[in-house]
Amino acid sequence: MLHDIAPLTFSNVFAIKTPKDTDLVFIFKNGQPLLYRQCDQLVVPTYAVIQPQFPHSLHRATYLCSVGDTDGFLIADSEEIETENNLVLEDLPAFSLESIRFFRTIVPSWHGHMGVTANHLHMWYKTNRFCGACGSKMEPSTKERSMVCPDCGFTDYPKICPAVIVAVKNGNRLLLTKYANRAFTRYALIAGFCEIGETVEQTVHREVMEEVGLKLKNLTYYKSQPWGFSESLLFGFYADLDGDSAITLDQEELEVGQWFEREDIPADTENALSLTYTMMQAFKNGEIQ
Repeated sequence: MLHDIAPLTFSNVFAIKTPKDTDLVFIFKNGQPLLYRQCDQLVVPTYAVIQPQFPHSLHRATYLCSVGDTDGFLIADSEEIETENNLVLEDLPAFSLESIRFFRTIVPSWHGHMGVTANHLHMWYKTNRFCGACGSKMEPSTKERSMVCPDCGFTDYPKICPAVIVAVKNGNRLLLTKYANRAFTRYALIAGFCEIGETVEQTVHREVMEEVGLKLKNLTYYKSQPWGFSESLLFGFYADLDGDSAITLDQEELEVGQWFEREDIPADTENALSLTYTMMQAFKNGEIQ
């Protein structure tokens, strides 16, 4: 999966650092990361590449995390970057703004894990510039990963949204779905966010009943995945069908709900780093009965 980067190790221990030439720098504009074209390949720019382009904005570089000996830094406010450096990001030669989905397929894959983590924190910084209690401008803490109000003391921490991925089994068959009215058109599993006051197990039952009208039994936790594309932490479960297999589709959420025999489950290499794909293939390959 995206975060499986062994033998390298990921660290998000809070620190205040200055970037080295070989460190990665993440800049986002309208939800798109700024990438650098190197030898006809798009890559995450290093500090050595970025520094000549944005000499007046690097004081905004915020340390995010590290993988091995490489640190990742965020320069969060694209409008201020463009104003301070008298440029437009789209006009930079050798650079391009790309879809966030690029991080699913970037090589090496740990750049993708660092990239979606950067996106997650970028969205949090962007939406927590002002205090939700008194409206004053927030300031980053110098002691931990948080934003602090200098007037009333309110402290806000990075938002993590718990969500579930559910693989519903019926003997040798697995339930696959397709979202309705989404750009993502591939087969997926039932998924949804936890609501206030419910456990992740209750979310599993509720989401499956709401989206396909099926009852479940024998819930089995599989594994989790941080998913910075949606600021989420995903919890994967397998569950057996309990009763009638007739699907009642919530057509506002789903376009397709279909049972697939184990051997007929489609491969989807573009999403090979996702928990959904991992769970689908584990069932297809007989690792899950």
